[in-house]
Amino acid sequence: MMQIPSCTIGKAVKVTVNPALYNGAGTVKKVEDVKEAARCEAAGAILVGSITVLERTGNAGNVLWVGPHGSLNSLGIPNGGIPYYRQHLPEMVQIAHDAGKPFFVSVAGFKPEEFGQLAEVAAEGGADGVELNFGCPNIWDSAEQKGIFSFYPEMINEALDNVWRRINYSLIWMVKASPFSNPMQLKEVAKAISSWSINAIVTSNTFPNAYGVDRATGLPLITPGGGLAGFAGQGFKNIALGQVKQWREALPPSIGVIGVGGISSGEDMAEYFHSGKVIAVQAVSTLLRKNRLDLHDLGRLLREFIELPEQEPETAA
Repeated sequence: MMQIPSCTIGKAVKVTVNPALYNGAGTVKKVEDVKEAARCEAAGAILVGSITVLERTGNAGNVLWVGPHGSLNSLGIPNGGIPYYRQHLPEMVQIAHDAGKPFFVSVAGFKPEEFGQLAEVAAEGGADGVELNFGCPNIWDSAEQKGIFSFYPEMINEALDNVWRRINYSLIWMVKASPFSNPMQLKEVAKAISSWSINAIVTSNTFPNAYGVDRATGLPLITPGGGLAGFAGQGFKNIALGQVKQWREALPPSIGVIGVGGISSGEDMAEYFHSGKVIAVQAVSTLLRKNRLDLHDLGRLLREFIELPEQEPETAA
């Protein structure tokens, strides 16, 4: 049987995640969601968000499609904005801590300074860590798609500077990135991130601008953006594992790698840990595959993982 993995994130500020499995961004947004996550013994932490400065209703129409081999989503970051989280974060943190779980907040700014503003809200609310979401591809302004921070090292540096000015190193810092098809670009962003005391990289966000059609109607599966959406789920796993490998090789050992993408079984989870390159994993699509949030599916993943035969992990490259 496999041993339940755990990890400690951070140096001056340390947080233990046990088990090293928890929900990814886009699943837990409200107090009621946090209460459900707190009841899930298999969740080693609780991640809320992504949150934005202003309240967002999210994109309209068909925004989520879950198929047998992958998923498409263009949710558009629905959340209550700073007013909601200023009011409710302390309660959310207390619920998580009462359940013995660290509490993280994913923040998504549309300008570099907004990342600092949102990180400060997370810190004031008592969060143990902040995940800076530089990779959301599903934000549209009228017919124009907003750029993705992940691909602009200068904007990342500016955003990280804004975060540092607001919260310094008073809590755990994590960065979530988009998948890179250009390895040189990944290395450029890794260099930018490495100049800051980031504790972990979360990889990967969804692959941008995937597309699918309903054969019965001929219409796109997703409504916003003319049908373009972020691709995730089981078919994304090998891309995400490739990102894990590249990030681990590009970053110093002091920055941990948290894997996310295509984890729908205990075997998938084991692939990430067997690589020897991740300290923890997140799950998203499998928690939404019934077109509703089911955080207790984390328990199934952990049970399947534990029941696997023990294997020696690879030596991290």
